[in-house]
Amino acid sequence: MGAFASTVILGLLSNSEFADSSQPMSRIRLMKLLFLLRQESRVHQHGAFYDFLPYKYGPYSFAADRDLRGLVESGFVMGEKPTLSEAKRGEAVQAYCRLPAGIRMDVSNLVRRYSAQSDSVLVDDVYARYPEYTVLSERNGPPQPREFAQAAVYTMGYEGVSVDRFLHALIRDGIARLLDVRNNPMSRRYGFAKKTLSGLCEKIGVEYVHLPQLGIPSSERQSLSDYASYQELLDRYEKAMLPLQASASAHVANLTKEKATVLVCFEADVTCCHRGRLASRVAELSGLSIHHLEARGG
Repeated sequence: MGAFASTVILGLLSNSEFADSSQPMSRIRLMKLLFLLRQESRVHQHGAFYDFLPYKYGPYSFAADRDLRGLVESGFVMGEKPTLSEAKRGEAVQAYCRLPAGIRMDVSNLVRRYSAQSDSVLVDDVYARYPEYTVLSERNGPPQPREFAQAAVYTMGYEGVSVDRFLHALIRDGIARLLDVRNNPMSRRYGFAKKTLSGLCEKIGVEYVHLPQLGIPSSERQSLSDYASYQELLDRYEKAMLPLQASASAHVANLTKEKATVLVCFEADVTCCHRGRLASRVAELSGLSIHHLEARGG
């Protein structure tokens, strides 16, 4: 064991076993407790913890769900109603006990606070206090149609953020379509490789389109070392590479006029990313304004 956030999951399961009048742990309950830890404790101050976005039953983290599945596969957790496995209970508890004392106190207090509440009451409480996380909820039937932003040339980079925070930003900013303009849509950060990102976008009702011809090959990036070298490459992209993709640029311009569409690449700073130069070209073709969005604010 070693991942901070996964170890907190083990701590919630361990504490729930000993809480007075504890309700059986369900996946919905576990997700809501993780969310409340994120919002109302010190847990986010120590290591990387989960971000959350609105989903079918309120606040949700795809990363937490992935980690829970990993704990099941590695034998630490078992059952549809997650519990610590007997075989690895000792190892799990030891890992949890290595967390800072303040975090362990927050986990213990949270479990005790909600131990007598049913899942339904717990969800009601979360919905009442955090309504911004209910916009995609299917708890009481089909969700209300989501409000989308006006058509414009939007851009966003995902550098330094989790996929849950990134997806939350898409929902928050009213984005209907994501245009992935990376030449090679691979990523070691969970959620941002093409197959995974397209699947997660589908889950939250955002269309995913990949246009690799509008990206910059990774071979062109090997010698980048400072701001000046980035600008030299981007100048070459704007003046030599982009004109060869006139048809693709026109296609993007048409897409941006249809509905709120965001151009997505890696760099957080748009001045160091080719999406900024592409956005300028698309704005010329479409007559739309440019808005550079910040995933960090999600």
